[in-house]
Amino acid sequence: MATGSKSLRESLVSRASDIGPKNTGPVFYAAVVVVVFMLLNVAALVWLVVDHERDRAALDPCKDNRLLQTDLSGCDLSNANLRGAPWAEVNLAGANLNGADLRNADLSNANLAGVDLTAADLNRAVLTGANLTGADLTRANLAGAELADAIVDDVVWVSTTCPSGTTKSGPC
Repeated sequence: MATGSKSLRESLVSRASDIGPKNTGPVFYAAVVVVVFMLLNVAALVWLVVDHERDRAALDPCKDNRLLQTDLSGCDLSNANLRGAPWAEVNLAGANLNGADLRNADLSNANLAGVDLTAADLNRAVLTGANLTGADLTRANLAGAELADAIVDDVVWVSTTCPSGTTKSGPC
């Protein structure tokens, strides 16, 4: 029985030597080190790209709703949920807020010149002192909104629900 075990052991050892490189000298180990180094460089490059994209997204003012005195002019915020946004003194000039939910938003002293607010919901929004010059308020809901001292020159009022709750096609 000992002889059978020895031949099995010898068989296993000889098979194990058939697996793997025949030359395990310095050239083989140097090649392994180079491959590992290349893989680490690729991993570091991927990490840098992902980290840069995350930082760039974090700095995009069009995607942050916690901004004060920020320039969001020209941003496309159509159909965005901006309910209760604390955007006092923000610059939204020329922005697209078509269909946006701005209920209870604080837009006091904001620059909303030329903003597209078509079908936007501004129910109970604070627009005190806001500049709405040239804004499009077609089908916008301003029920309960505060418009004290707001600049409303050249505003488009078509089927607009005014702060009083009445719908008008003319200044509220």
